[in-house]
Amino acid sequence: MTETSTPPPIRELLDSEPYLPRVIRMAQADGHSAQRATISDVVLGERTTSKYWKYIEILAKEKYPTLYEERMAYLRETRGQDKVA
Repeated sequence: MTETSTPPPIRELLDSEPYLPRVIRMAQADGHSAQRATISDVVLGERTTSKYWKYIEILAKEKYPTLYEERMAYLRETRGQDKVA
């Protein structure tokens, strides 16, 4: 049996630079009011059905597209398809 490692959480893929200001700017440009605490909770809880997830996805895919896809596959497997966007 081969042992597989769990892909890193999305938060670790966003660590390279402050992601909150960028997500807030993107959300506000689309007409959403954005709160730092709310976005932080979305990231930490990996709430993929949040209206903010599309911005988080953009940032995560910028540097780590493969790791992002691996994490999303892991979330679909562990949470079920209907709970992961």
